[in-house]
Amino acid sequence: NLIQSLENVIVSKKDLSIPLIRAIIRQILEGLRLMHEQGIIHRDIKGQNILMHSPPGSGRVVLKLADLGLVKMQKQIQSSSVMTVAGTLPYIAPEALFLKEQSENVISDGKVDVWSAGIVIYLLAIHTFPFKSIQQSDIIEFMRRKTLIRPPSMKNDYLWDLLTKMLAFDRKDRLSAEQALNHPFLQGRQATDAITEEIKDLALKAQQARQIGDQNITDYDINALFIIPQSDIQRIIQFDPEVENIERKERLGKGTFGIVRHSIEINSQLHMILKEIDYEEEKEKEMVDKDVEMMRLAYENVRQSTNSAQILRIVQPLGFFVDEDEGKAYIVLEYCSGGDLRKYINNMKEYGMEISTKKAYEIFGMIADSLNQLHAIGILH
Repeated sequence: NLIQSLENVIVSKKDLSIPLIRAIIRQILEGLRLMHEQGIIHRDIKGQNILMHSPPGSGRVVLKLADLGLVKMQKQIQSSSVMTVAGTLPYIAPEALFLKEQSENVISDGKVDVWSAGIVIYLLAIHTFPFKSIQQSDIIEFMRRKTLIRPPSMKNDYLWDLLTKMLAFDRKDRLSAEQALNHPFLQGRQATDAITEEIKDLALKAQQARQIGDQNITDYDINALFIIPQSDIQRIIQFDPEVENIERKERLGKGTFGIVRHSIEINSQLHMILKEIDYEEEKEKEMVDKDVEMMRLAYENVRQSTNSAQILRIVQPLGFFVDEDEGKAYIVLEYCSGGDLRKYINNMKEYGMEISTKKAYEIFGMIADSLNQLHAIGILH
């Protein structure tokens, strides 16, 4: 179950133990390493986009990088890439922010994500940003001075050294996600000695579950250095992992592969479409995974090829999660409150109303514009 985001931990301003900070950093960096390995740059790492997931009965919390709307693919994994500036101001890397002032493109790579992750970790450890305020002028001044001042509350030398290397102002000096994972703060005896008995028990429990055939257990679940105990998070924020955070509303229809419902995320009151699909057999999983990836790529390609003055005429994919106990997968999509075109036409017929020629032209024009956005980048619906 999803239990809010890392932003909830940040805003609590609670002091976190070093083992907890270490596990959080390892999970974030490993997620980035896997993305960067595939040539994918997230470009909007922040607390709100790092979701916390607690597999029912596991006692563990798994971090998941979310909101891939600004993702950029590098043409060559080992090279830098030209990209437009994106991201949320207090988390944007220096090489991106200075060019944002000039409305230019930026030569960049996965290290923009490492900077953003460094800001997230700084907030977790220090409870404030490393600049005077989040006003753009203060952030720019901080970056121009190129000085990261160690706060008195920062007691751990290894953690501070890692932060200075993740927040290196020159991207050439900044660690990659893979390099950061090999930093002494995350490796060696001082890391393993800090592992608690609770974490060891959770790793053993996961190992035993895998031995009896639980295929959902990963190598990370049995590696004590990656484990975030659910109890640690519960001491910081109030949540019940057994209570679902989504309120299912009316059923909107049934497609070839699943049921579609209007739903509301309870915490944020965000309206969304929830598409429920069977996810037990390998063929089902393969089909759903392919469908999700195609939707994500289609939306991202259309978004990147459409200028800001145009209306984006494709439904935005918002997320994907799996209920392993029920064998169901859920695709989360943007909610369109007006319903579908068939329903609109049927309602007009029911009330004896005709669609005017002008209205028909408007509808066909929007459909044609939608198809043009897809066809322009080689996508057939």
